[in-house]
Amino acid sequence: MDQTGRGHERAAGVHTPRPAWRRRAWRSCYGHRVDTPAIVVLLLVVAAGVAVVVPFVFRAPGRALRKQFIALGSLKGKSRKDIERAVGPAAQETTLPDGRTLLQWRSTGYHIALVFEPDGRCVGVTHENGRRVRGRPTG
Repeated sequence: MDQTGRGHERAAGVHTPRPAWRRRAWRSCYGHRVDTPAIVVLLLVVAAGVAVVVPFVFRAPGRALRKQFIALGSLKGKSRKDIERAVGPAAQETTLPDGRTLLQWRSTGYHIALVFEPDGRCVGVTHENGRRVRGRPTG
């Protein structure tokens, strides 16, 4: 007979399940019981929260720049000074071979490029890229 008093049952190959209070559970290094499914669910919820919050915070500057351009309305025909006064100076300026100027504004999550005539008037948008940016109608 062993310590549990069930030696003859074990010798005969009879299996008796342990009572619920004697079943083994995962224990942390501090000796507390660990509920594995609850921890997995908690980690999934935290991961989903991070997947939503981090991009939202990370792309905030791009959303702000896009809203400033939207507030200007139609850009065609506006002066360079008016646009720069509303949205700030361009990140890059390139002189094109035909004498026009390409100005680009960039922010995390948004990029827009405008072409200006030599007199400083906007011809239009040549490139716009960002989240939820739809193509502009041509013509």
